[in-house]
Amino acid sequence: MKRETPQESVPLPLARVLLPVGYGAPLHRTCIDQALVCLPRALLVEVRWSSRSRLPGWGGAALRRRYGARYLDVGPLLGNSAYREPGQIRIAALPQGVEVLLQLMEQGHTPLLLLCGCAEYLRCHRRQICEAVQAADPSVTIWQPEQVLLWLASLPRQEGPHTCSV
Repeated sequence: MKRETPQESVPLPLARVLLPVGYGAPLHRTCIDQALVCLPRALLVEVRWSSRSRLPGWGGAALRRRYGARYLDVGPLLGNSAYREPGQIRIAALPQGVEVLLQLMEQGHTPLLLLCGCAEYLRCHRRQICEAVQAADPSVTIWQPEQVLLWLASLPRQEGPHTCSV
């Protein structure tokens, strides 16, 4: 079944995109802020098993205050329940979580910024989540934060209270 995506407010290159971000990497923190300012359909999707953080401002409650309805916690579905065991990944309810992400994109939310604390994508459970979503829907694209920041920098500058500048 072909999925239709509302295109009126979604920049074409970012239609049906997952953007895995780890706030443990400073560049990713910049990408989170810029994407949420510049891309009105973007959502910050919490995929940590526990949304607590030792880094000020990165706990679930602080993110909810900062981003409001643009922050969604799906950690109970997509969190790594083995996060305390180095090298181990056990995603709580991967099939159900993948369906939630696909439904969000179906509603026009894109990119979905998949948030974890890990700085390294290749060692993080975000990679397995992205691969599972792509397996379920090959039209989904995975962009890394560096790609998004370069793309945003190429856009014409916008003026106003929420200036989009990279």
